[in-house]
Amino acid sequence: ASCHETAAAAPGMVTKKLEKLGERYDLASLTVFFAAPTPPMPAPPLDESGRRELAAYVLDRFGS
Repeated sequence: ASCHETAAAAPGMVTKKLEKLGERYDLASLTVFFAAPTPPMPAPPLDESGRRELAAYVLDRFGS
């Protein structure tokens, strides 16, 4: 999570805010993203169902 919060990030780490995530992803595309995210973000150790649930949670929390 610190990768998305500038104040919590390690020195020199480039952060990417999760705000308005719904403008960039829908449920299906975020589920696919979690299977092979852009480095340095690690892939969560989840099956497709788990990735879909994570995507739904993230979009609910940070979608708009």
